[in-house]
Amino acid sequence: MNRHIQLEDLSNEIFFEIFDYLYALEIFISFTCLNRRISSILQSIPLRIVILSDHCYRQIKFLSSDLANHADQVISLEIFDTICDYTSIISILFNRHNFPNLESCIFVSISSTTILENVFKHIKSLNRLVSFSLYQPNGENINEIDKHNLTNIILLHKSPVLRSISLQFNYDNMHLLNLTSMPSNLVSLKLCISSSSSILPVYSIISMLRLCHSVRYLGIMVTYQAVNENNAINTSTSSKPINYNDLPILSQMISFDLTIFVICDSRSIASILHCMPHLTHFYFTMDIATWSYPAELLDGYVWQDMLERCVPRLSKFEFHISIIKTNSILDLDIIVNSFAYFVQKYSNRNMIVQRWKFFFRRSVDFNEMNNDNIDVKKNVTYLSHFVHLPNITELEISSKNYDLSRWYEIEIILQSCRNVTNLKINTPLLISSKFIDNPSLFSIFKQIKRITSITEKIYFPSKFALKLVQRFPSLTHIELKVFTFDHCVSIIEVFLCHVEHLSYLKISYSQNTLLDNPFSRHYIIEKRRQIFPNNLLDERTTYVKDNGEAVQIRL
Repeated sequence: MNRHIQLEDLSNEIFFEIFDYLYALEIFISFTCLNRRISSILQSIPLRIVILSDHCYRQIKFLSSDLANHADQVISLEIFDTICDYTSIISILFNRHNFPNLESCIFVSISSTTILENVFKHIKSLNRLVSFSLYQPNGENINEIDKHNLTNIILLHKSPVLRSISLQFNYDNMHLLNLTSMPSNLVSLKLCISSSSSILPVYSIISMLRLCHSVRYLGIMVTYQAVNENNAINTSTSSKPINYNDLPILSQMISFDLTIFVICDSRSIASILHCMPHLTHFYFTMDIATWSYPAELLDGYVWQDMLERCVPRLSKFEFHISIIKTNSILDLDIIVNSFAYFVQKYSNRNMIVQRWKFFFRRSVDFNEMNNDNIDVKKNVTYLSHFVHLPNITELEISSKNYDLSRWYEIEIILQSCRNVTNLKINTPLLISSKFIDNPSLFSIFKQIKRITSITEKIYFPSKFALKLVQRFPSLTHIELKVFTFDHCVSIIEVFLCHVEHLSYLKISYSQNTLLDNPFSRHYIIEKRRQIFPNNLLDERTTYVKDNGEAVQIRL
């Protein structure tokens, strides 16, 4: 224990700095039992525990063993309850250890087998808790009693420094209306409300706002959960009048994130925003795939009027609506033009149509190619009503939507999206002669700069590398997956010698071999300068990386 090593030359301050960048498991693995001095330092540092889904139970046992003498130093916990080979990690740690000085606690994906009673007792006793979060993608794993108890414990917590609460699981939080207060120093609050109505529960949300006296950052997600299948879905918004004189005024609130999976109208949103006159950031997300979409919420003039009246100090507005429409044509130009006000008002703002997904319907007669071609052309024409196809620069074609029998559809789509420069395509289609040797697509191939081959069951063949270069001469970015490292070496050599404008290359491989990696940084720089002497190559930004799963080269 007294053995002097080079590490001893570092000052205590540097050790503290190093440990500040490491999590508890990394510290225990690397520094436990080195010598007395470091052991003494380990007794006085704050510890942050992070357990992710790819950890294993052996690591948890090792961590728990060392925590026996360090649990009171833990100030932060982030725990995935289910790891690669075990579950109920949260209850294991809380049953073995007390964390009296815990300040931040994050639970993710609690398992249905986890017993939370003892965990709740510990959380309730924490008097230094500053932040608590629970992210539960599958809310059904937690029973309703545990949801109720946890919600009450956190929202009625007595910690004088509790400032942030995030409860992201589906639960009917309407019982919160019976609460008379929340933590007095609460600054950030995120809740998920599971509503039995298909309409935004605006009056319940307003009642909840009456408790948010100190909250400055608020996030609310509203989902729909039918009470039973026999209940009819109400698809009209409530006409109950709103008394604006009786609304709570939250002058301290500056940021509001509203995500809804139910029906709402502009009147309901306006009544909520009316409670936040000093709001500067508003994030609105609406996904109504199962409902008929509200046309007024696609009207920028409606939003302009609402925001100018209710939140005149707004400086950031993010808006995202996902809809599914059939039959009738939606004129995207009218929608986009109606939002021009927001671009004009803020000189540093712009508007982006982030992503459109379109689902083709196949012809009933699958044996007749002509009928299918007519269907595809009709669908492409319909898609053009949503977005100006020549403006599309990125296109992804996966085997989930297109197999080899539908190559003609891809031909029509690519011809319509003639300015694509970034192509993601599944490997069988990419190497198909009906695609790669199709003369009608050669001019489009020549302008593509980035290509990613999506491998599912078929790997990219090494003998195909030269043809890829010939068909796509403008490539700068290539990502492929091959079977073995030998294939990887062969393909990289072809690309280094024939892809003149190459700037990034990533070749993944499934099986390693005995072949050594010949691609040193020096080798690549000399090879490129020899073959392409007129191309400028910055040695400072050139690197090569092989992590045992893929070779990455940046030029």
